[in-house]
Amino acid sequence: MMGASAVVLSLGLVTTVGAGVATALTAHKSASGTVSCSGTQATITFKTPLTPTGTTKQKGVTTTVTSLGTCTAGGASVTPTSVKTTIKLAKGTTNSCATFATGTSGDTITIKASWSGVSPSTATFKPGSLSTVVGPPAGFNASGGTVKGSYATSSASFDVTLSTASTTAITNCVEGTSSAGVSSLQITSGTSTL
Repeated sequence: MMGASAVVLSLGLVTTVGAGVATALTAHKSASGTVSCSGTQATITFKTPLTPTGTTKQKGVTTTVTSLGTCTAGGASVTPTSVKTTIKLAKGTTNSCATFATGTSGDTITIKASWSGVSPSTATFKPGSLSTVVGPPAGFNASGGTVKGSYATSSASFDVTLSTASTTAITNCVEGTSSAGVSSLQITSGTSTL
């Protein structure tokens, strides 16, 4: 998240190791401001596939972010070098489609973005900040996230939308009109502010 003007400084430090061998280390400064991204794409994968009548404990959910999309900070284009998302499910979460569609508010989401030339950003969305959008199209949004590191803020947010096929799959599963399980969902668009 980048704001008004982000200043990036790289400090070249030289450390002497052993007999005359020098190694250059780069220390990254934290950038300030707000980063805004649009065009997010990701895949949500369920370790225990969701089913209409699921009663099995959900073993975990992984999110692979393909792209945060186009990001800007202070009017300048910025690109994350990597993004890692971790989802800690609320206690007692099962593999029920209905539970997933209505019960995400107790989950904790952590997003770590690495940037070229500046320190990483870690955004945390605590229980109560995440909600499900029933749609169509279905999706998720969150607000009030806290970012530490570069682009620190206490007002991070995101709003992502599922693909038409994923919206149909989760809707049919929730309504019980399909017995097919749901092992993954595709996020095809979205915005985030860090």
